[in-house]
Amino acid sequence: MKITNKKKANAEMQTYLVLKDELPKGVNKALAKKLREEMNRTEFGKEGLETILFNEVDSKLLLVSLGKKEDYNNEVLRRASSTILKIAKASKVKSLTINSDENEVKKNGYIILESLLLTDYEFSTKSEKKKEFLTDIFIGAKITPEDTKKAEVITRAVNYVRDLVNNPANMITPEYLANEAKKIVKKNKLKLTLFGTKELKKNKMNAILAVGSGSKNEPRFAAIEYKHPKAKKKIAFVGKGICFDSGGLQIKPSASMVEMKTDMAGAALSLGLMKAVAELKLKVNLVCAFGAAENMLGNSAYKPGDIIKAYNGKTIEVQHTDAEGRLILADSLSYVEDHYKPDLIIDAATLTGACVVALGSEAAAIIGTTKKEIEQLKKIGDETYERVWELPFYKEYQKAMKSEVADLSNISKPHTGAGTITAAVFLKNFVKKTPWIHIDIAGVAYLSEAKYYVPKFASGFGVRLLTRFLEKLE
Repeated sequence: MKITNKKKANAEMQTYLVLKDELPKGVNKALAKKLREEMNRTEFGKEGLETILFNEVDSKLLLVSLGKKEDYNNEVLRRASSTILKIAKASKVKSLTINSDENEVKKNGYIILESLLLTDYEFSTKSEKKKEFLTDIFIGAKITPEDTKKAEVITRAVNYVRDLVNNPANMITPEYLANEAKKIVKKNKLKLTLFGTKELKKNKMNAILAVGSGSKNEPRFAAIEYKHPKAKKKIAFVGKGICFDSGGLQIKPSASMVEMKTDMAGAALSLGLMKAVAELKLKVNLVCAFGAAENMLGNSAYKPGDIIKAYNGKTIEVQHTDAEGRLILADSLSYVEDHYKPDLIIDAATLTGACVVALGSEAAAIIGTTKKEIEQLKKIGDETYERVWELPFYKEYQKAMKSEVADLSNISKPHTGAGTITAAVFLKNFVKKTPWIHIDIAGVAYLSEAKYYVPKFASGFGVRLLTRFLEKLE
C-alpha cells in the first residue's frame, strides 16, 4: 500500500471528511442535492463518524462525518481516517483519495497518515494469505517529509510490538526476545548488556531466576543503551517479560491461561520503544531493559513459601507464584538504577487484574514518585489517546506488602484491596532514590475487540505515548 501526499481526481474512491451540516466542495449541484437529502435522512453528523457511500458512474464517493466543529479533535480525525481505510478495503477499490476542505484537517496530514498505517496492520499465521486490492492512497493534506518519516518509524515500532505480543509462546521465548535485542543493537550500533542463567546467578538476580526455574526455556535479562551527544537527560525504561504465565504451582484457571502469551507486552514495548527512538535519533540518553522468563510448573519451579533474596539484598516471601511479574521487575529495576544511574525510571507491565477491573481497556494506570513527569504523560496520553489515569500512592498503602518472615511479601495482606497500588508499593522497594513511574498496561495491551485504528488482540500501547514523551524532553 503506497501513500502519497497529493490529491488524485480519478481515484476509484473519492472520500471527504466533513463537519456537521457541511457539504464537500467541488461536487456538482445534482450530487450535492442527493448528498443533502441523504444527510438529512440519516442525521449525518449528529454524533460524528457517520458515513455515506454512493456508487457513482466512474468512482465511489464516501463521506465521513467529523461531527460538530466544537467537538472536533485529533482523535476524531484518527478514527475518521481509520473508518475510510476499512470501508475502502471492504469495497475492494485499488485507489483512494482523501479530500478535506477544513483547514484544521488540511494541516494535520500526519494524524491521517499515522491512523492509516496503524489501521493497515493485520496479524495472521494462516498459510493462505488474504488478497490485497488497495494499492494507492492519496492524502489531500499537508505532510512534510519529516512527518512522513516520523509516522512511518513510530507506526512500524507499534506494529512490531503488536507482532511480538500476538505471536505464540512457542515462538516468543526469553531467548527470542534476547535475540531481538541483539538485532536492534546491531542495526543501530548500540550497546547491549545480556544475561543468561550464568550471568544472572553471578549478579545475584535471584528473583528472575526463581520465576524462570520451572521452564526448560531459561530466563534472560537485557538492557540496550542508546546515547545522543546532545542529550540532557538519561531515561531508563523497564518492561516485564513473562513470555508465558501458567500461574506457576498455584496454577491459573484454564480460561485465564489462553492469553498468557501476552504477559511479555512490557518487554515488547521496551524493544519497540528503543527501535523508534534510535531510528528517530531523539536527543535523549535511553536505556531500555527487560527481564524475561516463563512461569511454569516444572520439577524445579519455585514454590509458595519460598524466600528469595533479590538483587538489591531485600528478601521476598513468595506467598503466591502467580504474582511473578513484580519479581521479574524487582531485579530489573534495581539493576538498572544501580548500573545506569538514570534521571528517571519508567516501567510498564501487564501486572494486575485489578487494573482491568478499575479502568477496563480505556486507560492504563499510572503511579509514581514524580508528579511533574506523571502530569506530562497524562497530557501526552490525552493527545495520543494512549491515556493514563493516575492512582494515589498514599503512605497508608506502604504496610500492605510486609511479610512476617522476610522484608516483603509478593502479594498484599488479605482484604487489603487496591491490587494495582499495592503492586506498585512492592516495586518501589527496588528503586532507591531515582524518580520513578510505574504504568500498569494490563487492560490496554491486548483487546477483545478492535477500536478503529487499534486492532483486536495486541494493541502496541505505549510506543506513541512514550516516544512523544521522550521527544518533548529535547
